[in-house]
Amino acid sequence: MFATFRKNDNELVKIEQLIQSGDLPLAASSLNALRERELNDPRIYSLGAQLGFAANNAQAALQAADTALRLAPGWPRALLQRARALDALDRPKEALDACNQAASTDPKLLTAIELAVTLGRRLGDYAIPEALLRKAQAAAPDNAIIWLGLGRFLSRHKKEESIVWLEKVLSRDAKNLDALVTLASVFFDLEQVDRAAEVISRAEAIAPENETVQFQAARIRGNSATQIPVAFVQNLFDEYADRFDAHLVGRLQYRLPIVVAEKIKARYPTAEINLLDLGCGSGLLGRALGRIHGYFVGVDLSEKMLQKAALVGTYDRLHHAEIVEALAATDAAEYEVIAACDVLVYVADPEPFVRESYKVLRARGTLYFSCEATSDGEPNVVMRASQRYAHSPSWVRTLCERHGYTDIEVEPIVVRTDNGKPIESFLVTATKPG
Repeated sequence: MFATFRKNDNELVKIEQLIQSGDLPLAASSLNALRERELNDPRIYSLGAQLGFAANNAQAALQAADTALRLAPGWPRALLQRARALDALDRPKEALDACNQAASTDPKLLTAIELAVTLGRRLGDYAIPEALLRKAQAAAPDNAIIWLGLGRFLSRHKKEESIVWLEKVLSRDAKNLDALVTLASVFFDLEQVDRAAEVISRAEAIAPENETVQFQAARIRGNSATQIPVAFVQNLFDEYADRFDAHLVGRLQYRLPIVVAEKIKARYPTAEINLLDLGCGSGLLGRALGRIHGYFVGVDLSEKMLQKAALVGTYDRLHHAEIVEALAATDAAEYEVIAACDVLVYVADPEPFVRESYKVLRARGTLYFSCEATSDGEPNVVMRASQRYAHSPSWVRTLCERHGYTDIEVEPIVVRTDNGKPIESFLVTATKPG
């Protein structure tokens, strides 16, 4: 494709080295000078896209990639750059389409397939990534990286086939930690607990301090008190952000932020409050409550979710942080209201949250939070098959009393549905005394 452009090779290499070394101003001036002499060399514009990424300017990267594609239609490298830029600009559907074009043209372009997998999960579109992975496997049948990609991708919706690919990876590399952890999780989901325990023991022998290994081992052995790794929750909601509202509110009938917003309005009719929305997600509470006469702060682990919350327009500040760490870093007596809607389902031990929230609330301030409910006879905390925690209502009430709250209301509520079945939960309203 580029046989007629060989004369610029040395200059392009030097510019790429400048970009990689971080000397962006010199790289930009050198690139501009070269472009003035060679307007029709698509590689110049591909380097321009690379420069745009290095400068955190996704729009410039997209424009450069599009120019490269105009000069070299179907060029996989430029298509991948276009996909990366579109992803950064929060245009995931277009980004997935560009990945599909890039990897369809070059099935061995694994970076395009990896991005397609990430985008497909975020959009709930499994067909395109699966097709690309299978095409890549057909083009490179002995590539264990592709075997692992197939095994991990299929582990969510084609578990039996995923086992085949994961075991194929382990036949070549018995210590592949990703394959071991995924395989153990698949066996457990299929209720093959003994096989899951054997595989996770192999992972523990390799990486006993790994948080993900520890969590899956605890889950398989029925130890519900082990905390889900932060990275797991963060990745889950980064992937979920683009379809969060449509899926959770539309399909799962999630109405908790509306319920909490109505309670806040009833208790504080003038809305003269400072409010902290922990695990704010895409900003559903902000949308339900609207503007307040104070500052409205959202906290979430997922940057993708925070980008969605910013579009709501009601939040004064948004912070990327874990909720207990955010509370610990907040001044005492800062807020009249703290809300945590459907957040503690990812927290094994809610006591640090209850304790730190009390510190941060002002006198006569109110804490609202929800939990999924355990059944009679179950322990205080149980991990469900959904990898969400359920808590004992009486235990949670005791924690609130222990840390000084009064006027504690524990109200049964159906937070959402799962496979058409209601998820029994409870909403806590607790007051810090004056």
